[in-house]
Amino acid sequence: MDPFEFSSEQLNDLNITLKRLYDSWWRHAPPSYKSPLLEGRIPAAVTLKYGQNREVCRPSSAASDAQIWSRDCDFSKLSRVAFALATHYRASPVQSWTPIPPDDVLAKHPLIYTTPDPETREVVSDLHAYPLYDDDNRELSLYAPNGRRIPRHNANYFNPYRPAAILQDLRRVPNLFAAQPSHHYQWCYDDEGAVVRDRGHDNPDEREVDAILDGIDSPSVHLYPQGFLPFGQWQSDGIIDPLRPHISAISRTLKQHDGGGPVVEPVKSQCYNNIAHYTRHSSRHHIAQRGAYSATAAGAFAESFKSKSTARTLYAATTASDPHVDLQGQMERASQTYLRFENVYKVHVQRIAPEYRTGAQFYLKAMLPLSTACAHPTVLDAIKSTSIVFRPGVFPKVMLWTLYPIRATLDLLWAKVLPSLDPNATNKPNPVDVELISVFERLINFGHTGAMKVLATGLMDRLWASRAIVDHGYPAFSPSLYFGGENGLLPGIAIDDWPRHRITGYPLVASKRSMEITFGREHFTTYHTLFHIHLTIARTRGSENSQANIMEHRLSVMANIVASTFISDIKTFVSASINKETQDILQDPTHELYDWSRARKRSLKQWLKYPDPLNYGTQKLIYADLVRAISQEEQLMANGLPPSSRATWSIEAFVDHIYKWAKSSTISPRSPLYKDGSTGTVLRTIIHESCRVLRAHSQEDRDSELKLALVRALTAKHIHFVPDALPNPLGHGSPSHQPSIHAWTVLGDAPDANSLDASLARTHGEKITLQLLKSANVLANNDVRADWTLDHLPIQHIHSIFNRLVLPLDWAFGAAIASAKGSTRTLYEWAAKRFEHHIQHWTCQLSLSLAIILARALPNIFFPRPPQDIIQDRLARQSISKPERCIIAIRATPWVPPPSSIKGISEKSLYITQAVLWLLAWIDEDSPFRIAVQNRDTTTFKDFTSKHGQNPLNLARLGIVYGNSKRIFGPCRVNVDYMPRSTSDLKKWALRVKTLLADIPDGPFTLALEIFGDAKALSLRDEGNFPGMDKRTLNVVNAAASKAASIASSSKRTLDDHSDSEPPPQLGVRG
Repeated sequence: MDPFEFSSEQLNDLNITLKRLYDSWWRHAPPSYKSPLLEGRIPAAVTLKYGQNREVCRPSSAASDAQIWSRDCDFSKLSRVAFALATHYRASPVQSWTPIPPDDVLAKHPLIYTTPDPETREVVSDLHAYPLYDDDNRELSLYAPNGRRIPRHNANYFNPYRPAAILQDLRRVPNLFAAQPSHHYQWCYDDEGAVVRDRGHDNPDEREVDAILDGIDSPSVHLYPQGFLPFGQWQSDGIIDPLRPHISAISRTLKQHDGGGPVVEPVKSQCYNNIAHYTRHSSRHHIAQRGAYSATAAGAFAESFKSKSTARTLYAATTASDPHVDLQGQMERASQTYLRFENVYKVHVQRIAPEYRTGAQFYLKAMLPLSTACAHPTVLDAIKSTSIVFRPGVFPKVMLWTLYPIRATLDLLWAKVLPSLDPNATNKPNPVDVELISVFERLINFGHTGAMKVLATGLMDRLWASRAIVDHGYPAFSPSLYFGGENGLLPGIAIDDWPRHRITGYPLVASKRSMEITFGREHFTTYHTLFHIHLTIARTRGSENSQANIMEHRLSVMANIVASTFISDIKTFVSASINKETQDILQDPTHELYDWSRARKRSLKQWLKYPDPLNYGTQKLIYADLVRAISQEEQLMANGLPPSSRATWSIEAFVDHIYKWAKSSTISPRSPLYKDGSTGTVLRTIIHESCRVLRAHSQEDRDSELKLALVRALTAKHIHFVPDALPNPLGHGSPSHQPSIHAWTVLGDAPDANSLDASLARTHGEKITLQLLKSANVLANNDVRADWTLDHLPIQHIHSIFNRLVLPLDWAFGAAIASAKGSTRTLYEWAAKRFEHHIQHWTCQLSLSLAIILARALPNIFFPRPPQDIIQDRLARQSISKPERCIIAIRATPWVPPPSSIKGISEKSLYITQAVLWLLAWIDEDSPFRIAVQNRDTTTFKDFTSKHGQNPLNLARLGIVYGNSKRIFGPCRVNVDYMPRSTSDLKKWALRVKTLLADIPDGPFTLALEIFGDAKALSLRDEGNFPGMDKRTLNVVNAAASKAASIASSSKRTLDDHSDSEPPPQLGVRG
């Protein structure tokens, strides 16, 4: 995560806010926010970034710099300070050396020693008699009391100055970190400023043991060769060993008392040539890491407007200026090629003596000594021993020389694909050539950076390139790489020979990172899918003996790719979900679910090994491992896979569902597709590619053929159940469109439930648990507080929920609120609160019952426009003082499907939730809307009365409102063209609804006849809404339907012939 940037004012505001509001925030934060790491803790510190790339530690300006540091920061209020210090080492040819007269040396250094080591050095008593050179004609060095080297010659440099280049000899770098036991003792400064053993605070025996132990665990060092040479740069998670005595001495100077940890703590270090700063595209990336050719070649596969725009920009840039030539020019123009030695330290300010906790003292006692330590002979000689110096002009050209063969091959590949990259080109480049370009760019990248991570070893090992670097220091290629064409200068690899992943069969690639950074993951998935199709077809061609077989084979290849991708996505999704649920528990062995979480992880590991993980498996072992893995508690395992709101689905319906989404403009995949998976992108790519394969067919035939191929592929993969969306159990926030491991939809018929129990019980304890839970589940079904759902509840079973005291699991209050605005949102919020706290109230019971009944009629809940004249005329003849007669007249309106312009709601649980809230706002006399109706001023609720363009006809059909105006079939006004029934009438209607629904087996059907009429009620019966209904009732219904038809045709009797006291026709109601 990127760091936050704060001004000083914002930082102060954050400090105040944390002090004032953190406790309250913690109490109300969601459980998922409350990591065990944060339990019982409070935020106490922030990180301050300050002084980056600032020049420091010039001896000539130390005093003035110290005052600036004192002014800029109050160190007494800091806990820790971390900083990096960089030291530059330069080298240059010297034209000549001029000896410094001894008197000039003595004038600056009255006391001179022979070595920097206080324990072995001797005083030079007569400098005039002391030799200038040793037997090898090398200068005999002199040292000041503080151990610093005293120069005896002045260098006469060439004019102009000719900088040489310094790199590290990587073969000798490990010597820098080899632990010397004496370096791990306690050290301090003596009176002359030299670093000496602190014998007063040191136990030699203990230190000897500590030093040996420390040497075993020396810091790790990462080496980065450049130009495929044994020279380059290094990074370490520690510091070089010769620096340890200096850091110990500095800590001893600053420390306020004995005991506790060190004041100065080394963190990490690195050493590299400064030319790297001239060849960077950004602070993090070398120019060679951009992969400009790879990204440009990938642009040929762009589909979206944004991607195509990016592709055009890249094409224009790379054709206007060769990025690799640009890199070469920047390297040759680099003015500085010195060695940069960086060390990162952490200083514990609260361990520093109070008198040193000022900016000035911190600068003088910590920063300056740490910087000058890198020039001390013990450190400088160590760095020099691992350095290699190139003459001026040799480096960085040596890298261009060693990279030449790779660069020449890359240029040939680039020339090969360039014509197909033009935005107006009709053909796409061969994916093999795109990948070869990426391989060679990665080799150039490695030549510049030396970072092994830039080599796509999965592919490049198979091509020998990266393996050869490890074994021999320079890339080589397998014989699969050929050079063809007229001049034998066109590199390539036959697609049949391209390496594939041994499990998935997908082609191995090197371009993934470049494509994802430049165009996004979806772009790469599209490209990779097309490559996979071409590779698979190429490897399996020859088996088709007709054009029809070729088409069938190619569709089969594409459909199998979709099915395999879907299985891979589900594996990833299930694994990620279970790991998220168990990760905190597994950190605490005392947790009550610790053992069960370990069992879940074992079952997950086993389940992931199955090639067909969405199958039941032999003796249902695959199913059993999946159920174990997703069950949050052991006792939940007996229930099997928890059903989604869909419960079951045909595989054809599943294919239709994902195919419809893929052809839509909806961006984010919907359940059961996994939003972070690739199935959606792959399916869209396959649909697009099928247009090319089946170009001679109509769009309808193409869709039909590909769907059929998908059904065959999913069936062949034994996909029997899929994770699906989980209804929001709290009713707050929109229901997720993403799948959950705790909601599964069966594709086709599930196996017999009794057989599942035996497969889940592997131990004697589990068998007993499952037997107990089987009976417990029966009891739970009758528990008024047990879980229940709205969806798939037939009208015949509505009576079973009358005694429920908890909201349904799929109560979609959040989604209903999200879809509402203005006064509708206000009323929905009121109704939801009312329903949640008074679910047993007659108004809530009536709203819920009618909402479910209405949902069962979906999608045929509309009426013909315009309605038949006879229906309108009959309604107009009714007296407004007789609500029942008006409602009966309105119910004669047929129930028809919605117009094509109305999309409707596909999730029934959401529809039922909205219907409950909508009806409750009309029924309950305490609702803000009913109060407004009572006051005859509903202007505030104008958007509610016209919600989704509906008029009150369905309210009248459901017995909630009434009216005798023809305008009720079109735009109309409450209290003018229609009005809600009185509370006393609604109570009577609620009692009748509840009585009929509880009168099993025929009462629910009678209620359906009353609300919907004979034809629609019979249709609902055929859809399975009245299981167990008495067959005699059907005969009565059929007879009544025939009689009604006869009456209607003779016109001898109308609704006017019914008396006020005459109830509507009733069938099968027992008294």
